[in-house]
Amino acid sequence: MNAITGEKEIFVKSHSPNGLLVEFSICLKNIPGALAEVSSLLAKMGVNILSGFMNFKPGEEKGRWAFVADLKDLDVSAEDILKRLKELSSVSDADFIQAKYNSLIIDEMHFPLLVMGSNSLLFKVDSWADMASHLLQCFGTGGAVILYEMGLKAGEAHAKDVIKEGFSGKVAFDVILSERIALGWGIPKVINFDEKNVEGLISVQGLFECIPFKGKCKDGKSHFFRGYLVGVLKQLFGKKVKVEEVECVAKGEQNCLFKLG
Repeated sequence: MNAITGEKEIFVKSHSPNGLLVEFSICLKNIPGALAEVSSLLAKMGVNILSGFMNFKPGEEKGRWAFVADLKDLDVSAEDILKRLKELSSVSDADFIQAKYNSLIIDEMHFPLLVMGSNSLLFKVDSWADMASHLLQCFGTGGAVILYEMGLKAGEAHAKDVIKEGFSGKVAFDVILSERIALGWGIPKVINFDEKNVEGLISVQGLFECIPFKGKCKDGKSHFFRGYLVGVLKQLFGKKVKVEEVECVAKGEQNCLFKLG
């Protein structure tokens, strides 16, 4: 597995009390040099590009580049920039919104939020921790069962999707674990895995479900992810496997460790 090289920020909003923030959304032709043409124009106009995202899919004729720019101290307006952008040969369409709420700009231009092509939503890790803690406080072990069953069904459903993509067995399992990194769940590492008997050990660094409780608990806190692994393994290998969290950061240990089988 490749080394982790840095964090990934998903653009939602930007705040600059002393700036003049504008968000541009540009529909670009999916051709070589399209980004260079736009960025060259912006550089010539002195536009400082801040947060944003790009979305270009293989085989599609167009993609989108959206970004926030600070236009403070520039002699050009957002309207001027938009006009110049629309004149470029690589630009199919473009639009912009300006900051409000005391120089706070929120990305209201793009909906729904897609993750791997599916409508998605975001939760902060602390928000998840608050919800899970409240569930456990209200229902005790019943709350743990609810979280486990939620994870179980989520794991089964996603494994089916990965199978539809053409992956199977150990390769599909590796794909699903790698996706957990991209989705911000944690950094799984397979210590050992016996595909025939569906047994092994998996370590997870920074698991979202447990990291908010680091060193504060006597028992492991991973109920959802434990169920998720069971659901994935059941779907991929046709066998319901017991998954036990034998180490947990919530208990003060370095990483969460899961025993399969």
